[in-house]
Amino acid sequence: MDENEEKALLAILRKDCRYPAEACRFVANGVQYTIHSVKKAGKTGLDRHVTGQELLRGILEFAVIRFGFLAPEVFSYWNFKTSRDIGNTVYIMIGGGLLAASPNDRLEDFDGIDDLDAALRQIIENGSHQP
Repeated sequence: MDENEEKALLAILRKDCRYPAEACRFVANGVQYTIHSVKKAGKTGLDRHVTGQELLRGILEFAVIRFGFLAPEVFSYWNFKTSRDIGNTVYIMIGGGLLAASPNDRLEDFDGIDDLDAALRQIIENGSHQP
């Protein structure tokens, strides 16, 4: 994040402090990782929109790459218990202008994983990047 983005993030977190700044920075980096991965995989169109479920999978994959077997503990420390927590973080940043959403995007697009700890452990154990 550049200096202006960092200032915007801190302003957002003064209003909504459910998650620490480190968690938001990680999610922002995870979004960039996911976008890059989708483009690298050659999935239709240079400016193709990334869905909430794709972001969720990419962020979990990024967590395992970044934190390894400690990913579940890091997520727990950040108060990330379900996939909705990641969605909340994305939407906090959308509300602050740090990320963008299409008109069809919804917070509910991130639902589906009720236990991030178990999902991350499954990814680690399987060596797979799919929860």
